[in-house]
Amino acid sequence: MSETPLFQSQRHELAAEGVAPPLPVGLGSTPLTETARRSLQRFFDKLLACEETVLAGEDATGVHQMRVATRRLRASLQVLEGVYDHKLIRRHRRGLRQIAQSLGAVRDGDVFLAHIALYRHSLPRRARNALKPLVGAVAAERSQARQLLLKELTGKEYPKFKQRFSAFLTTPGKGELPSPEAGVTQRVRDFAGSAIWRRYELWRAYETVLPGGSDQSLHQARIAGKQMRYTIEFFADTLGPQVQQVLAPLIALQDGLGVLQDGVTARSHIAALGLANDPGAQSYLAARTAECAELRVRVPCLWEQVASPTYQRRLFELILGL
Repeated sequence: MSETPLFQSQRHELAAEGVAPPLPVGLGSTPLTETARRSLQRFFDKLLACEETVLAGEDATGVHQMRVATRRLRASLQVLEGVYDHKLIRRHRRGLRQIAQSLGAVRDGDVFLAHIALYRHSLPRRARNALKPLVGAVAAERSQARQLLLKELTGKEYPKFKQRFSAFLTTPGKGELPSPEAGVTQRVRDFAGSAIWRRYELWRAYETVLPGGSDQSLHQARIAGKQMRYTIEFFADTLGPQVQQVLAPLIALQDGLGVLQDGVTARSHIAALGLANDPGAQSYLAARTAECAELRVRVPCLWEQVASPTYQRRLFELILGL
């Protein structure tokens, strides 16, 4: 395939700046629906691979990985709105929602207990017993959530969802909408660039609430960042190994915002457990509040790593290389 003058100009500009120019032909020419089903199948396989571990024991890793798989599937289906029938997409996302909620309740308990354990180990031995009421309450709540998860996994609806979703993935053409341009096959490069860049624009709009944004604003920014991350990861195979250069700083920011949100929910969670006046729980919350205050100072720097011209250029280079 010959290069257009515009493409040649872009390649020369990037080369002059020391950037490796993209290839004119690549995986971006793959039909979109083919790549979509392949990516969905990969995430679905990861979900299925975790089932045995989750059912067999208390392995927190299995629950975490299965939850991530459900999140990625739900986010991927959202990316594909307009590619597949809306009712079909909505039905599959609804099927994932309940299992995702059940997994989330167990995972939240695991994360909470792990954070409490870290704080407990930082205390003198004589002070650790004060955390027993908190640890016991969270552990009991987590145990109940696990029972509900097991009930969900072994019930009737989850196997039905798996059967329907598997049929969708293995039936050529099922649910596909006509191409936006009659008579042509929509390729990855005809869809992915605008989908990724639009998610980036929606995320970057939150820079107006920084610094000093409210907890709710930062939480919403985190959600927008997750949607951007999952959109990029959906096309990761096509974007190539350089995709890690844009994912790494985004994940670092997401992790930071996640810690802040966990700190916000910890207070209401402890109150719901009836421990609002418990000395050990309040000591833990005070330490967590201090941790979040320090992290808030670093958030603008983490944000800048994803908002900088350098980051934008790397993201654009990935899109240009499709």
